[in-house]
Amino acid sequence: MAAGYLRISNNHSKHIGINSIECEEVNASLHETVIDSDGVIRMEKIAIFYIDPESHVDFMPGAKHIMFSGFDQFEDKKLKCSFGSDIGLKIPFTLEVLSNG
Repeated sequence: MAAGYLRISNNHSKHIGINSIECEEVNASLHETVIDSDGVIRMEKIAIFYIDPESHVDFMPGAKHIMFSGFDQFEDKKLKCSFGSDIGLKIPFTLEVLSNG
C-alpha cells in the first residue's frame, strides 16, 4: 500500500464532484482521514467530494489522500491516472512515483 498527495483545482464557474479514480497498472481509491467522537483516527473511503468554482482541494497526510495497491510489479517512475466526475468529465493526471519498494 502507498498513499498519494496532490492538489486538484477547479478553474470552471461551476462546482465539480469527483466520484472515482482510475490508474493504469495499479489499484487506487479515494480516502479521507477522520477522527471520530471517541478520538479514534481512521480512514474512510470517499464516495464523492466537491470542488467549488475557482477553488482547489489539497490531498495531504491526515486529510484526503489516494490509497494505492499493486505496486509490486510497477517499475515506472510516472503513474497515469484520471479522476471521474459527476458531470461525466474525466480529469487525467500523472503522478511521480517517489518509491515503489
